[in-house]
Amino acid sequence: MIDATPLTVEEILEQCQSLSQAIIEVTHPRTRESLIFILSEKIDDLTCLMSEEDILDKTRRQVLMVEDISV
Repeated sequence: MIDATPLTVEEILEQCQSLSQAIIEVTHPRTRESLIFILSEKIDDLTCLMSEEDILDKTRRQVLMVEDISV
């Protein structure tokens, strides 16, 4: 079953860990290459998601600072 819900940082991290373990265990070169490619895509996803969360955190802090000044 395919779920269209966006993954959390923790879920992507868990997938990266699983892929890393599979890369260590698999000996077939083409399979390893495919797993490495998928892992690199997941790392890119994780980086983007963490950047988005960082931007949201900065925005929240700025809003809180403005609210503090207004009070």
